Amino acid sequence: TADDYQRVVLEGTFLPQYEILLKNRPLDEVAGFHLVTPLQIDDGTVILVDRGWVPYEQGSRFDLEGYRYERPVRLQGILHPSQAEPGWKFLADPIPGPGEPPLLAWRVLHIEGIQRQIPLPLHPKFVILNEIEPATTPMPIPDFQLDLTNGPHLSYAIQWFSFAAISLIGGVAILRRVRLKQT
Repeated sequence: TADDYQRVVLEGTFLPQYEILLKNRPLDEVAGFHLVTPLQIDDGTVILVDRGWVPYEQGSRFDLEGYRYERPVRLQGILHPSQAEPGWKFLADPIPGPGEPPLLAWRVLHIEGIQRQIPLPLHPKFVILNEIEPATTPMPIPDFQLDLTNGPHLSYAIQWFSFAAISLIGGVAILRRVRLKQT
């Protein structure tokens, strides 16, 4: 939609009791996860915030207490649509049923599935954090920066158009030779 990938500024309070992890998220070849915490905005809306990357510590044991904010925050980030579950059932996250404990570690940020374990209505989009005030904890590391430069895309486009031109010119040259030999 029109508001996807827009920069947003939000103020509210994190709800750490509903935090989840996005597993298997390496950063610079170091294994880790992303910490996702619901933020209750001042108007009552609850939106998931991907706060960034945290390394795995001692295997699969997580100590999330050190990453919690006890007071209101002001954050800036990019609004994203919910991620889709993989088409194959064996790759999809198991969604807990009624009475089952909530799932702490998820593969994708699928808001509809996560909503089933959080008793508050969630906004249909999530935010990837860029900046937060007050910045009191060194982690999670917000590792997403929106790159609006051409990056390598322009050079790839030039490369592939060059391949196309060479193929076209080469094809015409071969056809001309074949026709000349036939006459």
